[in-house]
Amino acid sequence: MDQIQAMRVFACVVASGSFTRAAHSLSLSRSAVTKHVQALEEVVRVKLLVRDTRSVALTAEGAACYVRLVRLLADVDAFHASIRDLGADRAAQTAGDEASGKVRKAAIR
Repeated sequence: MDQIQAMRVFACVVASGSFTRAAHSLSLSRSAVTKHVQALEEVVRVKLLVRDTRSVALTAEGAACYVRLVRLLADVDAFHASIRDLGADRAAQTAGDEASGKVRKAAIR
């Protein structure tokens, strides 16, 4: 499972306060959201959320994880944006290097 996606899903669950609201917000099924959170918990080997049928609460470890994840995900998004910008700058530069204008053919006699 994609760990960054699992981190984003966990952050959305925390921000929304609900697996159901997170699923709706992310256009995922509730079971997919649960699987992402469980996968993240397996990777970090810590229970991040205490859940029952009506509520979701952060564990102490989950709260610490959430604070760091918010910063990490912001850095990942900034990284992706900078790479996209670099690619766009490169494409614009390459396009500017191409010749433009009319081409005249002259016959050699």
